[in-house]
Amino acid sequence: MVKIHSTRFAIIGRRRCSFVLVIGILVIVSIVSQSGITRFQQEKGTEESSSFATEMETERGPPKVKPHIVIPQPVRDEDMEAILDYHRLEETLCRQRIGNVTTEVNWCPCVPADLQGRVTINTADDETWSEIVERVGTDVSSGGEWKPEGCVAYSRVAVVIPCRDRESHLRVLLRHLVPILKRQMVHFRIFVADQRFPMIFNKAATMDIGFLEAAKRFPFDCVIFHDVDLLLEDDRALLRCGPHPRHYARALDKFDYGLYPTFGGVVSLTADMFRRANGYSLQYFGWGGEDDDMWRRVKKLSEIHGMPAVVSRYSTIFHVEDATNLRNPKRHALIADGSRRSENSTDTDGISDVVYDINDVQLRPLFTRIEADINVTALGFRLEHKVHRYQKVSGFCHDPDVAAITSGISWASCRFLCDSTVGQTCFGFSYAARNCAILRTVCNLSPMTGWTYVKEEEFRSLKPSS
Repeated sequence: MVKIHSTRFAIIGRRRCSFVLVIGILVIVSIVSQSGITRFQQEKGTEESSSFATEMETERGPPKVKPHIVIPQPVRDEDMEAILDYHRLEETLCRQRIGNVTTEVNWCPCVPADLQGRVTINTADDETWSEIVERVGTDVSSGGEWKPEGCVAYSRVAVVIPCRDRESHLRVLLRHLVPILKRQMVHFRIFVADQRFPMIFNKAATMDIGFLEAAKRFPFDCVIFHDVDLLLEDDRALLRCGPHPRHYARALDKFDYGLYPTFGGVVSLTADMFRRANGYSLQYFGWGGEDDDMWRRVKKLSEIHGMPAVVSRYSTIFHVEDATNLRNPKRHALIADGSRRSENSTDTDGISDVVYDINDVQLRPLFTRIEADINVTALGFRLEHKVHRYQKVSGFCHDPDVAAITSGISWASCRFLCDSTVGQTCFGFSYAARNCAILRTVCNLSPMTGWTYVKEEEFRSLKPSS
């Protein structure tokens, strides 16, 4: 047994810690109003509207904490005509497309009859993966593919979800989304794309990788990029592609259902259109900017369909700011630079330039999980923090005087928190079952399942006991 002494604490391999961490959840009831926009519109955003979208988070403050169960406000009578107009247009576009097929095919209905309309929202992460599969996915193939029985869907849709340290949100989303896709009679396969390295999240590059890897495994003609924390409130918003790119997440509860003028959250476009745009830019490390950049790319190629506001309503799952996805202070300069380059040239970075290695591919019951490392050298990106080496010791630190404990994050993100600590000392970190403890100094370790990682330079400076 190894003992590592300090003036107050010792690392002892088999000493049990009595500290019990209790997490309280504050629930505040908030009532949000329904948007008054009633007609199906095409998005005709301006340069000003796109830049406005990037600032909405800051100007409106943090999201409101709301009950786990929310029943969206019913559709007003005067808004029903907008939904009927939208579905008539969908029927026309669908008929035009399947009318080009000469062989006899039993096509699925263009607008299914079993849609519910408003959908109850449940943001509680209160079921295991096995329970969720039993509830919504027993007929979903391994890897997350489903298609209707008895008819042929006129499109094959890849749903790409960028997800980092949000498995609890992913459970909530798929429990909600899979039944909606089934009711809409979509032939779909769900891909969850995760980035292991670098630890600073590049959501745009992760979506590019998700698209490229999905194309190797599923012959889709339509791709939907879907944030992991957005839940559709009305299943009459048909999740599919049209002749123009579509922005679905236009009216969010956290913005009081005011229209959200960008090309992010939940969007769809054909695989061909995404390739013509060269995908997302690779320059956006950290939160913000990639949606505005993509808005400009897509607008050069096509008009953007804004879904009718009465059905393009989304509830958000509350979360705190991610340590590996902090606001990118360079995002405004990057957006401006991308705009200048796109105006003067068609040479834009994206899927043609991304260099990555696949670490892991998992065929899960409801989705295919793809984990990748991004080659930052190829992008000219420099890490702004030192990457330390660590020595591994058995046990976990629970001492509140020493450890700051965070739940629900990956080992890589836990290490990043220690590597990138500014203004205070990080001695090392403990990790077990997605619980991360950042240690300010040495600590008593409990013999529970888990490991503690001590920075190599700190480990060398400690003297073993006599």
